[in-house]
Amino acid sequence: NYHFDYIDGDLWIVPADALVNYVGETIFVSSGSSSTTAQVTLTASLQAVDEDYPLGTATVDFIDVGSGKVLAANVPVSPVVGQPNVGTANTIVTLSTGQYGAESYLIRVVATGNYDNSAQPDDDKTATVVAMKPTTANTIIGGGTIDPVAPAGSYSGDPSENVTFSIGMQYNKSGTNPQGKITLAIPQSDGSIIYVKSNSISSMKVTGATDKFATIYTKASIYKVDSGVVTTLDGNVTLRMDVTDYLSGGSLNDEVGFTVLSSKNSNLFYSSRWVLENNAWKTKTQKLFSGT
Repeated sequence: NYHFDYIDGDLWIVPADALVNYVGETIFVSSGSSSTTAQVTLTASLQAVDEDYPLGTATVDFIDVGSGKVLAANVPVSPVVGQPNVGTANTIVTLSTGQYGAESYLIRVVATGNYDNSAQPDDDKTATVVAMKPTTANTIIGGGTIDPVAPAGSYSGDPSENVTFSIGMQYNKSGTNPQGKITLAIPQSDGSIIYVKSNSISSMKVTGATDKFATIYTKASIYKVDSGVVTTLDGNVTLRMDVTDYLSGGSLNDEVGFTVLSSKNSNLFYSSRWVLENNAWKTKTQKLFSGT
């Protein structure tokens, strides 16, 4: 005593929502000072937003935001025992240490397969990974994260997120010209990331006998990464890096500080630690949160 009335139309089957996080190491060192590549292990976790169903077929892509290159595609996600809606993805890639011994890669993890994380804020699904050579004489090579202690500027960042950096600095063979590159990744409160990349070295000063103090000035460009889209915000800005290398106290006491200023209107874009010292506001170095 019943009948069906069929209505013509389309049935859309779409990926389920997921959240991803990069959970691997962020600094990888090559096998030696002559090696120009490092073996980098990329690791991510994926969680299905709908917790009522176990994790289905899921994969992830690891993408270098700066170049748009897919470093690893369709990496399988394996469910964690006892947590059916959570899984891990792991793969090994070879990354270049760059022209100056340290190269920074802003890695975005993209859920693929039956899942989608496009609505997730960029600062939650990205991480800065540094591939670097071991340090040698007359070089400054390294990377890591610094705690957002009293940051300041137009792009001061999300106070709950750490800022990541990498630096590769060396003199040419004749020892007369400093060459290198510095990069900063500053997560913002709106989920985007401000990316600062140096273009050319203006000056590098090193003082001290046992403990070393260095100040480096470079010209740089500022980019904004939002929803996977890279937009240039400004160029020819001043990037200053201050480094304290406490050889007498061990590397755990080393300090670093960054200042980014406009060369057009003197606007302070970013200071890693803005403090009043000797009646003047300035960026002060602070202990590395993690790094080398």
